[in-house]
Amino acid sequence: MNAKFVKVMSPEQAAAETKGWHAVRNVLRVPHLLGWNLHERYHTVVYEDVFANGRCEHLLGDCIALADHGLTDGTPVQQLVAGACADLVRSVAQHGEQAALADSVTTLHAPRLRRGGRLDLWYAPDSILNIGGTRVTVADLAAFELVVNGERRRLDITAIIEQSRQRLHLRSCWMTALTQGDPTEPNIAYPKTWLDFEHAGRNILAADVANLLWYLLGMGGWLVPKYQPDVYQRTLRHRLPPVTTPVASHLEVSQRHRRIDVGAQWRVGPGRAAALETLTAQLRGQLGQACTDGSADLLGCLRPFLVTRILGVIHLATLDGMDTALCLAKLAQLQDLQTGLGSLLADLVVHPGDSGSLVCQTRVRRSCSAKDSS
Repeated sequence: MNAKFVKVMSPEQAAAETKGWHAVRNVLRVPHLLGWNLHERYHTVVYEDVFANGRCEHLLGDCIALADHGLTDGTPVQQLVAGACADLVRSVAQHGEQAALADSVTTLHAPRLRRGGRLDLWYAPDSILNIGGTRVTVADLAAFELVVNGERRRLDITAIIEQSRQRLHLRSCWMTALTQGDPTEPNIAYPKTWLDFEHAGRNILAADVANLLWYLLGMGGWLVPKYQPDVYQRTLRHRLPPVTTPVASHLEVSQRHRRIDVGAQWRVGPGRAAALETLTAQLRGQLGQACTDGSADLLGCLRPFLVTRILGVIHLATLDGMDTALCLAKLAQLQDLQTGLGSLLADLVVHPGDSGSLVCQTRVRRSCSAKDSS
């Protein structure tokens, strides 16, 4: 079958896409690049359609959703996440080297952190966040006591941005390898095939891991379908609604006492739990060792990249008050240097799927028969 998948991109994006594909084509399992066409205002990059030709069945996000809904077990999720992690470890073994941030692909973090960039614009001191219906400026938030599940914390967004900026200066040195650069649920197909190469090349391993961790923890089954539904509809094949999402079991905000008290339950379905458990297990082994390059502080390596993803992908001012509180709770954990990866994931609660509703089964069958492009 000669089915094709065509990406319409700006000339700059197309150049990065084809350069990235060539950088990793002998390192990762990737679709065949069939060619590209140059137009005055846009370019098209043409790949084989890995779904139409039967090479792949689902995306990682679909595998997770199918397991969450009880339509499959978690085995494909575990295989895919473990396989993606193995690719990262293998690339470090074959192509890994310590390199300055400036010598790696920085498009997903450096522009957001740059002075005057997105994070400065979104979180200026007088910017307002809605926390449970209470309007609090970024500057005032630093004076609040933030109680998360009974633990007292502080959160200074301006400070945590500055700390991340200092950690990710252009001369800072990191373990790098040849990777796809944006390992998220729409970018890894099952059986394991990597898609989307705009950010591929020599990437910082900790940045890749942080991207995957936050997508599994916050973006894929919660923030993207809720706040970027068009992206969710466009990037996944089955587009099943989330089974369960993180919730604030209680939230009290007192301006008078400068106190925010939130009970955070990071609820996930069994498929998402399988993905997070697999990634966590990998981080306890060779993948974590490669990220830290021998240091014991894994979360310290991931922290600046996680902060950039949590703050810099979806503006927290656009979230409803409960969701804002949940993201702030995660940021407060990250700002506490005593927090480890286990503590960051300690509030995970697994909720069972819905045993495969007829609506979901019908939607999956239609999606499979339509052979949507990747």
